[in-house]
Amino acid sequence: MHSIALFNNKDGVGKTTLVFHLAHMFSELQIKTLVVDLDPQANLTNMFLTEEAFLNLFPESAPAKTFFGAMRNIISGVGDVEAMEPINITNFLDLLPGDLGLSSTEEWFSKAWNNAIDGQELGLKQLSAIHRLINQSASSETQVVLINVGANLGALSRASLLCADSIIIPVAPDLFSLQGLNNLFPKLAEWKHGKAKMLAQNVTNTGFPEHEMSPIGYVIMQQKSRGNEKIGGYKNWIQRIAVEFASQTNSKIAENELGALKNYLSLMQMAELVRKPIFKLKSGDGAFGAHLEAVQFCFKDFKKLAHVILARVGIEICT
Repeated sequence: MHSIALFNNKDGVGKTTLVFHLAHMFSELQIKTLVVDLDPQANLTNMFLTEEAFLNLFPESAPAKTFFGAMRNIISGVGDVEAMEPINITNFLDLLPGDLGLSSTEEWFSKAWNNAIDGQELGLKQLSAIHRLINQSASSETQVVLINVGANLGALSRASLLCADSIIIPVAPDLFSLQGLNNLFPKLAEWKHGKAKMLAQNVTNTGFPEHEMSPIGYVIMQQKSRGNEKIGGYKNWIQRIAVEFASQTNSKIAENELGALKNYLSLMQMAELVRKPIFKLKSGDGAFGAHLEAVQFCFKDFKKLAHVILARVGIEICT
């Protein structure tokens, strides 16, 4: 089982949309996938579920049937995490839903980090809560865990990334994404150093995660092009992002861009209404003519991206 976190501390680049579509494409390729929504905005959970199904996650007289609900005991200090039954989306796709309550865990995870750095067993156990809950909830057939991380550098994001073998960074071709990389990589290095210090404590029975937290590349979102050629200022920003990513990861420029996705804005609105990925829209959903052609292009784009990512993390596709 390989865990992949999608993370960028700059909001609005299309991270949630990317997770949603990658999850469905992995499912199309028959890769058993577990999606974990750790963004307190819970927009990803909303994309997967109908309004009725979403409301059913919050029964009036019982804890929420969400990731936060499963952590309530360990947060309140009266127990440990409780295994969740994931929501089945397709035969090859399951969801651990998020909710706004996760935003209240920032201070709790911050204290857990400080205690873990000091070698306290309780802090290490608290900091491993997300990792242990994912492992308890995943099935024996799960091949990929996709973790949707909130767009900030707070304690919850840090704790979420501890559970990631690999990290993919969605970027937009603009100045703000470039600045985001400048902020993100020093923090990531700091967090990895802290994690190494915790692992060196060699405290047993805490379930502390040992994932690599390795950035494996970036995905360019909202690309504009003429045919296969990137245009205008977008090309300049893409080149600068490529140089910055390679510099921060001590890697070759050519090996870090996992893919580039066009802006399917009008189709995205259509897909949200029927809660489908863009590449599964049909004429019955309102996709006609040029829209239907764009749907086909979208399928090819995401299939290519999925193949690249799975090859990068060493997962074979059965054909």
